[in-house]
Order: sequence, then structure tokens, then C-alpha cells
Amino acid sequence: QFQVMNQSDRSISSPVSCELPRGGILADGDAVLGYRNPSVDYGEFCESKLLACEAGVLSPRDYQYQSCEIRQPSSCSLPWGGLIAHGMSVTAYEKPGVPREWFNNITSSSRRYLWAEGRSIGYDSILINSLGLRYRLHF
Repeated sequence: QFQVMNQSDRSISSPVSCELPRGGILADGDAVLGYRNPSVDYGEFCESKLLACEAGVLSPRDYQYQSCEIRQPSSCSLPWGGLIAHGMSVTAYEKPGVPREWFNNITSSSRRYLWAEGRSIGYDSILINSLGLRYRLHF
């Protein structure tokens, strides 16, 4: 702490503190970390700077938040409808269908369901013909 002598009337004044935008007081000459935004999108960074109190003036004023949260990533829309959670994957095919004659001698089939956001978003059927060839269909 220091005191400033006023030349005009020789009175002594105390340093002036700063009021923080988020509440509280910052003493003159002190600094505190501030964030530009309260939250940012996934993949972005939280910008921070030191807020300094000098003679009752707090700067920089645009870093007023006490903390910054990175929001969770959003789900992705699938081209055939539905959503898939960030970080998950699903198999997709460029062309639908197989030659009709391939289906003449199907000997077995199985089905695997795909889930996103707690609900089924489709399924894969595995078909095997008499030659032992496998084909996966996605619905």
C-alpha cells in the first residue's frame, strides 16, 4: 500500500480499489485472472488475461468472467436420418444393393442394431449365400 500526496491542498489520500464485474473488490496494484467468455464451443480455447487494478481503474474490461467452460460437442446428423454421438462411427455405403442373383441362395442372415443417443438408428443385416459370400446391408 502507498499514499499519494496531493500538491494542491497537501491532503493525503489512500489508493482506490476496483470493483470486479463478477462481484468482489480488487485492491489497487493487485491482479486477478479473467476470461473473455463464460463458455466456448468444443474445439475452441478459453481466452484469459490478468485484470489489473491501477488507481481505481480495472483493465482490460472485456475479460470479466471468473471461469470459462468448454461446451460438449454436438451430435452429427446421418444422411439417412438420425444422429450419431461425437466420436462414434457408423458404416455407410456408396451404392445401395447387390446383384439380384446373389440373393437366390441365401443360407443364413443376422442383424446388428446401431444405437445413438439411447435409441436405435438403424441396423446391419449380414447375409451369407450358398457360396459362402457375405454381404452387409445397412438399414
